[in-house]
Amino acid sequence: MSTTQSVTVSVVGGPSATVPWSSGMNAQQALEGAYNIINNTSVFTYALQYYGGNLGYLVMMINETYDSFISSSAPFLYWEFLVNGSPAATGIDSVMLQPGDTVSFELEIYDAVKHTHSTIAGKKEFQASITTLKKQD
Repeated sequence: MSTTQSVTVSVVGGPSATVPWSSGMNAQQALEGAYNIINNTSVFTYALQYYGGNLGYLVMMINETYDSFISSSAPFLYWEFLVNGSPAATGIDSVMLQPGDTVSFELEIYDAVKHTHSTIAGKKEFQASITTLKKQD
């Protein structure tokens, strides 16, 4: 008897999907699998952005709700990338999954203390560096 191993991809307050797991699967592949399983752009869309070698690719939009980008004032909202309920330290292309893992995304208000060691801090720093470069032009 064969049992299919899987991972779960979910958006807090949004859709979720159970995706067949395969050896060497990363979180980006699981997200792509969830998109294909849901197969309805009125229910689930997403966009990725490359944040450099340290972070890699991260979700910057889900269902037309984008990260805050170069906002002039708080609050700053970002999509938090969680694996098994804990904030990931790297991008979705670098996180390797195991059977039974859960990948989730939650829109969070940026908090410098809470997000010190999360990808949200990296996103904020990356966007601040872009703002600095634009001001220098």
